[in-house]
Amino acid sequence: MSDSSDSGSSKPKSKTFKARGKSFSRRKPSDSGSNEGRRGKRPSGKGKPKNFGGKPRRRDDEGGRDGKPVRGDRRKSFGDKPRRRDDEGGRDGKPFRGDRRKSFGDKSRRREGEDSRDGKPFKGDRRKPSGKRRTGRTGEKVQGRGRDQKGFKRTGRKPDGIRRGFRGRRDSGSNKGAFREQQEMTLTPTHWGTQGEAILETTSEDGKARRTIVWRGIPGEKARVRVLREGQNQRYTEVLSVTGKVDEGRRTPKCDKMDACGGCPMMHLSLSGQHSAKLSIVKSLFDAEDVGDYAPTEILEAKKAKPWDYRHTLKVAVDTTQEGHLRLGVRGRRGHVVPIPKCHVVTPLLRKVLKAVAFYVTGKSELITRKVMAYGTDSDNPTVGLRYVVIRQSSGPKPEVQLCFVVGKYSALYRDVADAVMRQCPEVVSVSVHINRTPGNSIFLREVSEPETFISQQGEEREERYPNGSFAILTGRETIEEEVGGFHYQIGAGDFFQVNPVVAKQLQDAVVNASEEYQGHAIVDLYCGVGLLTVPLAKKHGWAIGVEGGEGATARAHSNARINGVTAEFSSGDVGDSLAGVRRRLAGRTPVVVVDPARRGLEEGVLEQIIALNPLKLIYVSCGPRALARDTRALLSLGWTVESTAAFDMFPHTAHVEMVAVFRPPHVTPSALQGPRRHFIRK
Repeated sequence: MSDSSDSGSSKPKSKTFKARGKSFSRRKPSDSGSNEGRRGKRPSGKGKPKNFGGKPRRRDDEGGRDGKPVRGDRRKSFGDKPRRRDDEGGRDGKPFRGDRRKSFGDKSRRREGEDSRDGKPFKGDRRKPSGKRRTGRTGEKVQGRGRDQKGFKRTGRKPDGIRRGFRGRRDSGSNKGAFREQQEMTLTPTHWGTQGEAILETTSEDGKARRTIVWRGIPGEKARVRVLREGQNQRYTEVLSVTGKVDEGRRTPKCDKMDACGGCPMMHLSLSGQHSAKLSIVKSLFDAEDVGDYAPTEILEAKKAKPWDYRHTLKVAVDTTQEGHLRLGVRGRRGHVVPIPKCHVVTPLLRKVLKAVAFYVTGKSELITRKVMAYGTDSDNPTVGLRYVVIRQSSGPKPEVQLCFVVGKYSALYRDVADAVMRQCPEVVSVSVHINRTPGNSIFLREVSEPETFISQQGEEREERYPNGSFAILTGRETIEEEVGGFHYQIGAGDFFQVNPVVAKQLQDAVVNASEEYQGHAIVDLYCGVGLLTVPLAKKHGWAIGVEGGEGATARAHSNARINGVTAEFSSGDVGDSLAGVRRRLAGRTPVVVVDPARRGLEEGVLEQIIALNPLKLIYVSCGPRALARDTRALLSLGWTVESTAAFDMFPHTAHVEMVAVFRPPHVTPSALQGPRRHFIRK
């Protein structure tokens, strides 16, 4: 087959192409030797330098503008002279030391320990001889050799929270900050820890007890783990793979932030597996107090309980990224704030409001012209800024949302954010701000401090309008309305209320049923909050007295008793200090006492004052099994008996469990005096 280019016109072919919006025509050179370029004719000849301007390219062995040889030219030569190597002279005629280019001759690349330009060993070379670098989490430094001899920063993190490229760990104790090679090992945990992690207890060679915490582990399941950090008596690890028989309760976590967040340590278990683990934790805590025979044996499940989208309250912290941007999320396992825009345990409405809040406070909207700062980031005024954001949602067909900004100092900027959020989310009906500049991690303060004085711009001495511990309504109402068990409750921003309304109804029924034996007798509800248990108990028994530490919650409890039409009295103050007044108010009546303290349990001296009331029964609601076991042992030592204990799964995927224990006194004679029949509410 003949080629058409061999016959016909000798005119060279042309090819049209575009560059920067212009068209060019490039012609292939013909056999006659004509050599045309797009900018003119090329000089004929066989020279290697292909210059389009007619002047051949200067070579390394030719002279420069001053006529001298050009030394140190990094361009690869096309002639006989090879590229300058590391052992050749530099511009000053001395050996060119410190050249980081890899040589092509016998001399290899300079490594650590060789001479640098100043003749001293090059200690600041970040390159390792093997070509690898130590990497790890962004923002932390490892012990290495940087330019400042203080180490260099690690790289980022994988989405699942495992450090990318992290080949070592920090030592704790006296050798804090030291870098070691990370270890891997195979082990089998033996029991559950109180925080929802698997535990292995061992003994070192010197006879000291050593505790190994296994994140995402399951007792009895053999697994390959990686050591994250290690102290003198404790080692923290995470599961890499299961090497033995896989536990039948193991599941793939639904959330990709499980490892980074750490809020749901049991998400890798089925619900039945979680219940078994929680009962095991409670049993171990009761055994530690020698009351293991009274630990609950099952977790009572609510009919309409949901393992996902069950939390109606969300509390997020605020900090800044390394770039200085505001970040909202939960405090993760490693101490930093982890954004959770797709948290699976909070309601969809809370996720929607959280995204809107994050959009406006992080400066992504043009509606917010001023920058919202994180608390403590202003060096001139460290008590200014946003600390926390608390979002609460009511249940029911028409849910309402309450939003509260916890800040160090009041600013009209938060009112602008509140208005923008309410326009985007019409379900938000209440937005407030709480002033908290007290050191620590407490979100809400119970007491309001004395107003501080400051000098105004006019030079006048004034008192601050919103002192530490106070609340201020930015827009909307002061409260939202919640319904549990057919009773209606007004809830303020700083009031305590159960986060799972379905299980709260189950808890409410259990307490009322436990008190039914002494129907008609007075009820004393300590740590009553806004009256979640006080209101139904007052309706059942005709009269109730509630004691709550917060003044705002006490005011809402008064309103809730009035709204539901029950006879109840409430007092605000410390429970231990208030029981003397409660005893005088009872005037010889034998009540049924209900307590619902915080996780730490009853304060010192409160149990003795409860016994002094001569109660018919004590109903103890607890979210802290350790404290309940401690107080159970104290009551047993005084001759009381345990009637029953029950457990409720208020917080799926966590290690927490809600419990109700019923105690009977050794000797009691019910009083003929009962509560007043008329509806009397003390204001």
